[in-house]
Amino acid sequence: MDIEIRIYELEQDGKLHELSSTPISWYGGICPNVGDVLCSDFTALGVCFYSVQRRYFMEAGGATGWAIIVRRLDPAPQQAMVYETWKEDTEFWEEVYENERREELDEADPPEPIQPPLNWREQKAMEYLFERGAQVRVDWHELKDFGPSTQKSLQKRGFIRASADTDRHGNPEKIWLTKAGQKAMHDLHAHRSKYPVL
Repeated sequence: MDIEIRIYELEQDGKLHELSSTPISWYGGICPNVGDVLCSDFTALGVCFYSVQRRYFMEAGGATGWAIIVRRLDPAPQQAMVYETWKEDTEFWEEVYENERREELDEADPPEPIQPPLNWREQKAMEYLFERGAQVRVDWHELKDFGPSTQKSLQKRGFIRASADTDRHGNPEKIWLTKAGQKAMHDLHAHRSKYPVL
């Protein structure tokens, strides 16, 4: 179970006002000690500094944790300097991390030019036709693992065309690669040469 840390401000009238209640992991697993100074700009008052006056380990009311008694400090030049330096360093390192993240994204391989990617049947047919060139008609039955659904998919992309003449099974007699299909395969090969698949 994570130990709870409750911060109470000791007000001018002697009453305690709860400022926060967080698990000890919020403080890196270390409980604030007497003499520590806590700084926060999460408050409605803006940036505030608090000096730890007392701390009590509590096992009461069904809860276990530390009650930290603090008193708000009057603004001082050193406090403002510490706050501004911390803030500037935080902004600096956030920018460094963001630039590193962008560099990692830039180094990632871009997607292949044919999207969505060809499935293995489409790839096989396109490679066969690409080797023969654009507008070169080949017999439908020369294409292995090639069926009506693959034909329809490639035609829809504008990569191939089919003759109007059909065989006795209703399949077109000739299939050929379009210039658009030739360009797509050329771009795909260029992409894979530049970004080889491991």
